[in-house]
Amino acid sequence: MKKFDLLKGQLLESGINSVDTLEAVVSLIFDKAILEPTFCPMYAQLCSDLNEKLPPFPCDKHGGKKTFRHILLNNCQELFEGADKLREEARRMTGPEQESECRDKEWLIKIRTLGNIKLIGELWKQKIVTERIVHLIVQELLGQDPKSCPEEKNIEAVCQFFNTIGKQLDENQNTRRINDVYFNRLKELSTNPQLYPRLRFMVRDVLDLRSNHWVPKGEEHS
Repeated sequence: MKKFDLLKGQLLESGINSVDTLEAVVSLIFDKAILEPTFCPMYAQLCSDLNEKLPPFPCDKHGGKKTFRHILLNNCQELFEGADKLREEARRMTGPEQESECRDKEWLIKIRTLGNIKLIGELWKQKIVTERIVHLIVQELLGQDPKSCPEEKNIEAVCQFFNTIGKQLDENQNTRRINDVYFNRLKELSTNPQLYPRLRFMVRDVLDLRSNHWVPKGEEHS
């Protein structure tokens, strides 16, 4: 962050003058952000600044244009919606010689998926992602049927999401009421015997965080 403005200025002056270059820049930033989730707030700030500074670029013969935001959100959506397909591809790697490669692939899919969720949350804070998208993601992860138990990957992702955006959702009276519905669902899941103990503890940690006004334990008086 100490060199943020300097490096951002260099990036803006580096020759982003076509839709192809813009897509390449977005792809680089996106990949860095989801693999370095600790720095997602910084990358989200960079995305917000670039979105304001960079113009839309023509992308076809019919006068269509693409913006930084449009390309970035496409990347987020494609990873969110395509993760299951990638997992299925990994599961088909059943040969003994593929065991190690399969584990590595599944680990990378998990890291990228959770990083993507965190980035989307940070982009919402920067007003690049709409609140509607946030609610759609939560509802997709928790599932439409309150009697069914979400998959392990979805539990991890929704906990990551609330760790990122829960405090901000509670700051608005309307979204706090919707958040109450989500957290009632999480409370039910925290005692669901279908979930591994590790996941139940993960859900309880998020519940405790909210009950502690989003201040992590041990940091109350820091």
